[in-house]
Amino acid sequence: MISSGANATGRGGIAALAGAERNVRSAAEFERIQVTGGSLSFPVNALTGMFVGSDNPLYYIYTTFRSEVAFFQNYPTMRGYTHGDSTVAFDRFLGGTLNAPQSAGAFQPGGPLAFQAGRRTVKYAKRDWLLWNIGLDHNQWINWLNPNNSFTLSAQQFFTNRNGQHTTFDPGRPPSVLNDKDVIAGRKRALQKLVTNAAAAATCQPGTGSRAGCSLWEFPGQDWLTTLTVNTQYLGGNLRPSFTFFYDWSGSWLVQPGVDWTFWDPFRASVRYNYLDGRGNRGLGFSNNKDNACVELQYLVH
Repeated sequence: MISSGANATGRGGIAALAGAERNVRSAAEFERIQVTGGSLSFPVNALTGMFVGSDNPLYYIYTTFRSEVAFFQNYPTMRGYTHGDSTVAFDRFLGGTLNAPQSAGAFQPGGPLAFQAGRRTVKYAKRDWLLWNIGLDHNQWINWLNPNNSFTLSAQQFFTNRNGQHTTFDPGRPPSVLNDKDVIAGRKRALQKLVTNAAAAATCQPGTGSRAGCSLWEFPGQDWLTTLTVNTQYLGGNLRPSFTFFYDWSGSWLVQPGVDWTFWDPFRASVRYNYLDGRGNRGLGFSNNKDNACVELQYLVH
């Protein structure tokens, strides 16, 4: 569970920056999930070769088409107050004796959730997820950049649909365990700002001056993610520069230049830089202030 008490250090335990993190329940307790899916791939020139001859440029399109689809049935999803609020958890266990506004009397005798009284935890909500992706892998010569090796270009489009996703509280009713929404547990490791609106801070809403401390993040019912990777080889394959670009259609992106260098066999070095930016708290934006660099030295055991 995650504390959502509004206090001077933001969401989480009082005067403890990592108070919420210490109480996040592990996702490893999820039960078995039924997954049904399939995949399809084929070389594009095998398709074009059915319609054109070897004298046509379309016959020599060195591109591979890839696609996958998967359906996740009854995927567990946490709810903000039901699973992510420590006050609700205590009130549930004590049968509503705290009379907390987050519980709205739901656990008291005769309440709509009175059957949960005395429980430490309750089952997660269930959502059906549909995911698919399509991709194209293409080899292309660009002689003025590399006269000795071709460039490999790989592009993919990912889509996720969460059927029945609840992303907002119902308007006209105060947020509570009876008016809940789907969330993800997470927390930014940053200095928390003072709370200016305790009621709004308790539900991670705008206008609090304290959203940097939010431990529960909304995520949309649909996600679109486009990716592109380009790489080639120099020095007989010993130097391999690459460029990767991710764009999340919610408005965030990743740019990752990198290089792999076999400078003295069996020693190799890899360098990557990850630049993340764009809209926060959505898709890649969950990490939009986490730019980082990686340097890795490898020793290949023959």
